[in-house]
Amino acid sequence: MKAISVKRPWGSLIFGIRTGDAYGKEFYYRKDVENRTWTLWRYFKPEELPVRVCIHVSLKDDNEAIKCLLDGGMPVILVLSLYSSQFVTGAIIGEVDITDCVRGSISPWATPDMYHFILANPTLYKNPIPYKGRSGFFEVVKDAGQ
Repeated sequence: MKAISVKRPWGSLIFGIRTGDAYGKEFYYRKDVENRTWTLWRYFKPEELPVRVCIHVSLKDDNEAIKCLLDGGMPVILVLSLYSSQFVTGAIIGEVDITDCVRGSISPWATPDMYHFILANPTLYKNPIPYKGRSGFFEVVKDAGQ
């Protein structure tokens, strides 16, 4: 199976985060688009979609994500919690279907002028699998871990 590395906190947000406020109102944040400067068609043919891939959370954080998430209205405490040790790095944390690759997605997670991999059916693993990430899509060797 192929995998793609995603920086923290974006990798965890693909699988969704639930939170509530002091008034009992519940909020759910789930990233349904992965933004890239390159097209999916470098690795897959359109007729191969949907394709199931592993999500690897890289060791590197996206330092601009905090501002982006706060500007998007996410509560400060939730944004900061996404950088806590409860969210692992350097590991494969789950699987997701990529159903399309477009430009101009209307998702609030879509960055203009980039390619948007449309994500569906995320499944978070109960136990993350430590694994070394790579650029682009890479093949996951079963039971190797590294």
